[in-house]
Amino acid sequence: MVFYIEGLQFPATHEGSTIAGAKGAATVMKIITFLSSLLSPLYTGIVCPSFTQILKLYAWEEAFERLVTKLRNSELRQLLFGSISWAIVEANWTLAPFVVLLATFSSYIARLRPEVYINGTSTIDNIEGLLTPEKIFVSLSLFNLLRVPLTNLPYIISLVIMVCH
Repeated sequence: MVFYIEGLQFPATHEGSTIAGAKGAATVMKIITFLSSLLSPLYTGIVCPSFTQILKLYAWEEAFERLVTKLRNSELRQLLFGSISWAIVEANWTLAPFVVLLATFSSYIARLRPEVYINGTSTIDNIEGLLTPEKIFVSLSLFNLLRVPLTNLPYIISLVIMVCH
């Protein structure tokens, strides 16, 4: 189960990911830096109107607007991909306990002989190893006890990796 869940998350979160990893953040920062360097003369043009006058004089307003719009759209696209990938990661971590419970109870029921049960319920009384309400509630409470440490595990691992580097 862990390998399945990690396999779903790996493309979005690994170090070299261009979506939400370090490369994605670096791409967004490059775009923001370039945009701010492009727009800073325009902002200071209020005080020193030479840049604004040059833009208007040579009719470069539309070309400049297209350039800024193109850069802004690429920044927004990168931020959207990052948000979507993190939403997938969070959905995986939220659904993981339920998937683990489903897999655990399914494998527990599947180990019984098919002729002994129908749809997970017994047709014969007092079968050894049958899934009973007591076993279900004990399993649920144990899984809930494990939920918090396993939820914090990725954060702890990333902190340990940051400390080691």
